[in-house]
Amino acid sequence: MPDRRGSGPSGARMGVTKPSVSIKWSAHSGEECFRDLALHERLTFGNCICGALDVTIETENAGHVVGAVTPRADHWRVDNLSRFTALLIEDLEDSQQFIRVPGQRREVVIPFELAQVAVAGRDDLPLLTVFGPEPVVAPHEGHGCPEEAKEDAAHRLLDPRTRYFAVLRALCESQHAGPAHPVPTSATIADRLAEWGVRLTARAVDHHIDYLVQRLGLRPLAGSVQRSWKKEVLVSVALRQGLLDVPA
Repeated sequence: MPDRRGSGPSGARMGVTKPSVSIKWSAHSGEECFRDLALHERLTFGNCICGALDVTIETENAGHVVGAVTPRADHWRVDNLSRFTALLIEDLEDSQQFIRVPGQRREVVIPFELAQVAVAGRDDLPLLTVFGPEPVVAPHEGHGCPEEAKEDAAHRLLDPRTRYFAVLRALCESQHAGPAHPVPTSATIADRLAEWGVRLTARAVDHHIDYLVQRLGLRPLAGSVQRSWKKEVLVSVALRQGLLDVPA
């Protein structure tokens, strides 16, 4: 799959089947890069001198680092292909949860839905952000009504049971009162989610917003404030297209 580069991801479009896992990283130029992985598709990353990796990442003073990510149905796995350098997989929705993957470990199961992959001991040097598969839930026990099936298909774009949907709802909450209200900060969204019993850091909120922008294939609107265009566009699209009008 080709990389998607620029001010906003463009590969995910409305109506397109969502990928099993989405990857985000920063290019040497500072640009955000995205790539979607299908089920069982393997992506290699790191800074190997051979140049044969799918994603090459600058890792200054962090040693030789090579790894791989592979999606599974309800989780994703990491291979640490480095000989000596350990990887640290941190749950971005709960900083107390992390997995350390020593060199040469293969097929390590990662249950985190939203995680950062970094060099162990160098948390300030993130390699990748991984948006993993959504949690597996029991199928809805409907009564077979054709109209219900049509509604399910119409609302399949976003899953209201996910944390990214909770972030979107909190983001749009104040905007129902009118455009005069400023777009909330990520910290404000995190505080609002805490009131709903959803514990997320401001950093995790930012990553969920990035994922929504990628998944919906959004780009900046004319006149958008550069630092907050993602939130502004998300609010506009969500309210105009009724993306929140989904029963929880």
